[in-house]
Amino acid sequence: MALTDYKPFQTVKINSYTQLDIVPHSSIEAVAFEKCADPKETLGGYYSSKEKKPQIMINGGLFNMSTGHNVMSFVCDGKEQNYQNGFTGMGVLGSDPAKLVYGTDKARKWKYFMTAYPMLVINGKANTVYGNASNLNYLTLRSAVGVREDGTLLILTVDKPGMKFAEMAKIFVEYDAQYAMNLDGGGSVRKMHENKVVNTPIENRPVDNVFCVYLKEDPLAKLADQNEIASWARPYVEKMVVSGIMQGDANGKFRPKAAVTREELAAVIARVLNKG
Repeated sequence: MALTDYKPFQTVKINSYTQLDIVPHSSIEAVAFEKCADPKETLGGYYSSKEKKPQIMINGGLFNMSTGHNVMSFVCDGKEQNYQNGFTGMGVLGSDPAKLVYGTDKARKWKYFMTAYPMLVINGKANTVYGNASNLNYLTLRSAVGVREDGTLLILTVDKPGMKFAEMAKIFVEYDAQYAMNLDGGGSVRKMHENKVVNTPIENRPVDNVFCVYLKEDPLAKLADQNEIASWARPYVEKMVVSGIMQGDANGKFRPKAAVTREELAAVIARVLNKG
């Protein structure tokens, strides 16, 4: 990874009950639709059981609440979790584990795949053909994922009073999604950043599967005041920190707005000369 590639993801508040995570492709290590413990499991329980923790996680595709089994096509780690039925959705190929790709379950050899119910955006335009999903097109809590042409990931959650498909599609189009799909809604809708729930769910419902986002390590994560570093300055500060030319103070702070003392400047020049 080039030193200037990493960009922190941001959460945009669309309105008082809707939020959108925008996750740059260059900062993603991997995305995956993962199977929970049988017959179903809460997101918090699944997160706790993971040795490698996802930084972002939401509920996945539709499942039978009685049996806990997924009712659509679903591939996890290359293994078909449910029958292949020719349904359309989004998944991950081995060639780029960090990017969601549009397609049908039988068309490619998926590493991860989930059927859309329904697709919300296709080729950058709102989809209005809902098929069997039409019976779910009412005002309710929603979760959905989308992707821009450059691989940037878009994660949408809608709390009370909820949305219909057309409203969700409009948001994705406004934020330049090339493809987007609806996931399971209602009481299943829950989003976590690390181990913290960041939306307002109506219940802690156990689910069959989850969508996980694993991020690359932020080079500035060790700086206690990294949020004070202006976005335009991040690539330059990153180079200085990673190369060892500049480091945080004894309290782990970079102090980007503080004046540089002669002593600090001398230390920086000495490190540069030693590297030369």
